[in-house]
Amino acid sequence: MGPPRRLFAAIDLPEAEHDRLASYVGEARLDPKAVRRADPEQWHLTLAFYGDVSEAQSTELITRLERAAERTASFSIHLARAGAFPPNPRRAKVLWT
Repeated sequence: MGPPRRLFAAIDLPEAEHDRLASYVGEARLDPKAVRRADPEQWHLTLAFYGDVSEAQSTELITRLERAAERTASFSIHLARAGAFPPNPRRAKVLWT
């Protein structure tokens, strides 16, 4: 059995929202020494974070998520706000919108 995996459920951003976010991030005056930017190809919308999950649990979870995705109708999103984790700008590790 392998080590636990950090799992989350996510969807890709619609192209228009991805481009809008890329423009915003490109204009932001972030200190390149303090902020490591993620590859825009990895940007996503996290729907749920599951944390560390065993291999057996992850197999079951993935199966259930696939079934749920098949039953879910498409929907629209619009990015509206932004922030950081943790909220202190000098300690922020993740920017969110």
